[in-house]
Amino acid sequence: MFGELEDMLLEPSSVSGLPGISVPMYKDPKTNLYLGLNIVANQWQEEKVLRAAYTFEQNTKWNPWLNY
Repeated sequence: MFGELEDMLLEPSSVSGLPGISVPMYKDPKTNLYLGLNIVANQWQEEKVLRAAYTFEQNTKWNPWLNY
């Protein structure tokens, strides 16, 4: 039972063996919760995932680690 519940809490990309990342892209002012952009690629394409996440962070105004 616990194993099944644990699987439900995992990202589908992790269970399937696909590289994926979640990049914060919005913060709800009412709840202070973040919404993430999920980026997934084919197996063995980790570089594409990281490059896409980096490009998103560098080219949008929503990046909590940069001061605009």
